[in-house]
Amino acid sequence: MLDWCVVHLRATPSMQGLPYWIAAFVTALVAVGYAFSHLQTHHFLEQLVRDHPQWLYVLSPACFLASWLVVHHMARGAAGSGIPQVLAVFECSEISKRKKSVRALLGFRVWVAKILSSLLAVLGGGALGIEGPTIQLGAGIFFSIGKRFQKIWAHLRPEYFLVAGAGAGIAAAFNTPLGGIVYSIEEFSSAQLSRFKTFLITGVIISGLTAQTILGTYLYLGVPKVAVFDKSILPWVIGLAILGGLWGGLFGRLIHSISVWRAENLKNTWQKGLLAISMGLTVAVLIIHVDSRTLGAGRNVVVDLLQKTSTEQDLSLLLTRFLSPILAYVSGAAGGIFAPSLAAGGTFGHYFAGIFKPEHSNLFVLIGMIAFLTGVTRLPFTSFVLVLEMTDRHSALFPMMIAAVIANASSKLIDSKTVYEHMVPLFKKHLYKDEELEEMAAAELAIKEKIVP
Repeated sequence: MLDWCVVHLRATPSMQGLPYWIAAFVTALVAVGYAFSHLQTHHFLEQLVRDHPQWLYVLSPACFLASWLVVHHMARGAAGSGIPQVLAVFECSEISKRKKSVRALLGFRVWVAKILSSLLAVLGGGALGIEGPTIQLGAGIFFSIGKRFQKIWAHLRPEYFLVAGAGAGIAAAFNTPLGGIVYSIEEFSSAQLSRFKTFLITGVIISGLTAQTILGTYLYLGVPKVAVFDKSILPWVIGLAILGGLWGGLFGRLIHSISVWRAENLKNTWQKGLLAISMGLTVAVLIIHVDSRTLGAGRNVVVDLLQKTSTEQDLSLLLTRFLSPILAYVSGAAGGIFAPSLAAGGTFGHYFAGIFKPEHSNLFVLIGMIAFLTGVTRLPFTSFVLVLEMTDRHSALFPMMIAAVIANASSKLIDSKTVYEHMVPLFKKHLYKDEELEEMAAAELAIKEKIVP
């Protein structure tokens, strides 16, 4: 029976999309379950902070330590966002011959560690999201299912499954199918997308529709009221885009710099554990004594900013939404920075509006989100498409696009690379032997110095 199915599938080229469709359905189920668990954990913590905030002094350090321990002992490939891991595998030569190494970054053990570690971090008040982890989970699911179908269609390339999985993951996490497609194209632009674009699109559609069927049709950030765009405020949009891109670039630069310091100076397990405890305790202090809105990925913060009529400047919220994701990330926990970046950018836009143009507060919140996320990721089209799909504010399309392009340019004044690009070499250690890494480093150095090896 099995042999007959294989022969039948080989004789039916139109069925080559089957592995993408199966993987998209599974990715959507995992993403929805993960998002639900993340949301319930966040709600539980909010209730605890309202009723017994003093418990955070114990809970936050304990959860940050447990989150790091899960990654350290169960799957070190689960650390951080998840996007650098996918990029590392995507850039890997001869992926099919390194399946064992790829499992260290995209295997089932990594999936479990990723979800468990990130939920523990959220329980401790960590400002980390699910988008980066869902991208890693989606890429892993697609890769795992795809390699089984390679026995039927040997020409199916693993890179294609990684790209489609990443797009399906972000589409399910944010309920932004178009954003998933744009992200895949923009992040993995070197891929030969023309060969499998149909499978990519259908995979994203299936993942998105499955998530919508379970959760219902909704806008991630609701439907904010945005004043009609007036060209007279264009200079303010440009100014906000420049500053937002710089602010996002600084955010990414700090994460990278502290992560490098952590890797170079904390050699012992107890030192890394102590750092995780310290970060958790610092987050607890920020939540209890500075601003309770510090906890969580920040979606509720942005929704609140878009719904409130007050434009009162809130410096504490501005600073804590910027610092809290950094503290959580460098603790060694698993978790994404897409949603926290949107929250940090939204608070920056709101603060900017309060100073210069209070009547355009909601527009500036959206512009700040796009500029900051672009500054972190250097994915301008993905940033504005995601925010557009989250809010359905087509009337603000023009300033959104302007902000994305300008922020992309200004952020490069802070760092020429994104935090994800900086992190890729750390995860390539899982894929290559030491001598291979040395040869690659020598080749890159030769190219930079324009020396022919």
